[in-house]
Amino acid sequence: MTFTQAERERVANCSICKHLADVEFEGLLQGGKIPEQAEQLENVPQPEDLFYPLLKRCPECGTYYTYDHALGYMEDDTKLERVTDEGAPLLLAIGISDRELSDKVKAGLTPVLKERGFRLVYRANPWAWYHWRDECVQLIDVRTVDRHGFYAGYCRENGFPSRSLLVRCGVFYEFMPTRRAFKHYAWPALDQEPVKRIEDGRPHPVLRDFQASVDLACPSAPSQSSAIWRVEQNGGNLTRVLADATNAILTEGLAWLEKMRDYKSALQELDRRIERASQAKTDCRDEYYAAFYLADKVGDQDKKEKYGALLDRNGIEGNQV
Repeated sequence: MTFTQAERERVANCSICKHLADVEFEGLLQGGKIPEQAEQLENVPQPEDLFYPLLKRCPECGTYYTYDHALGYMEDDTKLERVTDEGAPLLLAIGISDRELSDKVKAGLTPVLKERGFRLVYRANPWAWYHWRDECVQLIDVRTVDRHGFYAGYCRENGFPSRSLLVRCGVFYEFMPTRRAFKHYAWPALDQEPVKRIEDGRPHPVLRDFQASVDLACPSAPSQSSAIWRVEQNGGNLTRVLADATNAILTEGLAWLEKMRDYKSALQELDRRIERASQAKTDCRDEYYAAFYLADKVGDQDKKEKYGALLDRNGIEGNQV
């Protein structure tokens, strides 16, 4: 997000925008307060069923802003972000409606996944298909980038349309105690609320409950943004994107899910992830936790002690089996 000198001068001379930073944020946990001048921004007309972010415009100087409001468990966050003149036309483009997008995603993926035992549970963005296999719940999760905090900002800054998709596979092991993962804050303690169950008694975990997941890469995307399946704002290439995504699910996603259903193979996969994360010096406490319980499940006492010690070293409770 780079503003020209002319844009900077226009903002500095505006009685409204000069009080607003490029990004303003206020949240339940992080705090912060958006200046009251933001209330003078006008809403820009958009399709009635369009998801966030909303678009706002300064009535004095014409500068555009995106407005995101996330409300849910442990969050009540509002973000206001200034948009460059170059990026505004992309946001102003009237794209495919949410209803049409949803209908095409479900029609494109549900029949082929149903043949393989998956059931459509979430029917609106995000869309989620579940397959219950003994003590393992398998997930196919598809959502637009504007429904994912990190990718929403990345896509706005790098010119990806908000209709672009993320395609993810996940596994949930019923024998592991559940944690609610809010990595932006503190690593969570054991969850006191059991995973919800649907009408037939089967577990109904949401994406954050899954102990392991993987993003399927778009074959036509550059490596630095391979997880993003670009869908043009008008949906003109959606049919082709869904066909490519279906192929990726059938050839890569289902193979990964089957591997993770085999507990020894799943433990080996986590071993490799932990090794890569350790080399990159990134947080892998979720992997320690899952590996500890998988090691116990397959009777690998050495790895159980190894990952138990790593959990203790990180001050993580609840790893006694």
